[in-house]
Amino acid sequence: MTATWDNNIFVWLPAISTDPNSGPTYGILPVLVLSEKVHHHIQHLVAPSYTYNTTFGQTLTGRYYFYPDDQSQLYTIASYSTHTNREVKIRYENAAFLEGRAFVPYRRVL
Repeated sequence: MTATWDNNIFVWLPAISTDPNSGPTYGILPVLVLSEKVHHHIQHLVAPSYTYNTTFGQTLTGRYYFYPDDQSQLYTIASYSTHTNREVKIRYENAAFLEGRAFVPYRRVL
């Protein structure tokens, strides 16, 4: 299922992977992409997911990307599994800090 409106898009994707240590994983990944109205650049991307495998059990993950301008981005992810694999990550990058003379990466893993 895909829906578009005003240069935005929503799509349901399958989440399928395999790993030699954890085995096959199956799930769903709905993705919402919101663009800025004037120049149609992607500004927000929201991608939650639900997956299942026998090693980790059920996993809910939330992902959010924010692109305030062409030089910076904010990325957050939070994930919780019924057995293991629990994490929160936050990353911010700004390539235009001090007019491009410095690059500011910030990463926090909880």
